[in-house]
Amino acid sequence: MGPPSLQRFLQASVRVSFLASDGVRLSGRMYGQGGVAVVLAHMGNPGDSLLDWYPLVLSFPRDRYSVLTFDRRGVCPGGPAGCSRGGDVYQDSWKDVAGAIRFVRQRGARAIVVGGASIGAMASLFALQRDQTNVNGFIWIAGLTDASGYAFTRESVRQLRLPTLIVSARSDPYLAKESARRLSHWLGLPKRLLLLPSDLHGTDMLSADAPAELRGRLVSAIRAFVEDVT
Repeated sequence: MGPPSLQRFLQASVRVSFLASDGVRLSGRMYGQGGVAVVLAHMGNPGDSLLDWYPLVLSFPRDRYSVLTFDRRGVCPGGPAGCSRGGDVYQDSWKDVAGAIRFVRQRGARAIVVGGASIGAMASLFALQRDQTNVNGFIWIAGLTDASGYAFTRESVRQLRLPTLIVSARSDPYLAKESARRLSHWLGLPKRLLLLPSDLHGTDMLSADAPAELRGRLVSAIRAFVEDVT
């Protein structure tokens, strides 16, 4: 069985706009009206955008969750996929995550979970090291501990005081499995490490081309984690 319809995601979500922490205007989509907010930052390969998350987003009950997906600065696919301003500078993308967290706080979220894939995971961790206020959990999918202008250490990671779900494909082409194990070893607080039988990177495991069983395991693990920490 394939993933849920992209058209259904577009019909069920609304376009939103907000500012990164340094004032760059970003484009996003908000799904649901619940009090638990889930913020999702996408990967950095060509063609990646806020739409990458839609099979996961549609798994959340709309009356309990508000899920924000957004285009990183400089990512402008246009149309329903949105268009964010600024230059696509990886080292600044943590400011986009910080702005997204502030945006859902201002909308009245009673609990927040922040997640990202690849560069989105790295930017999210960097942002959370600076402000974990009112955040209940963190999801790291296929990030790297030293790449694209982000270099995490045991000492810096131990500053993270949040339950964390760490995910990678076992044969990730960018060697994200090694970073996942390293991050899990560094974290001293409650964490879950999930290594999936795949060679797909990050949210490619949610795509229509991914095996249904793989996609289902990833969605189920994320849903269970969010429910547990909120």
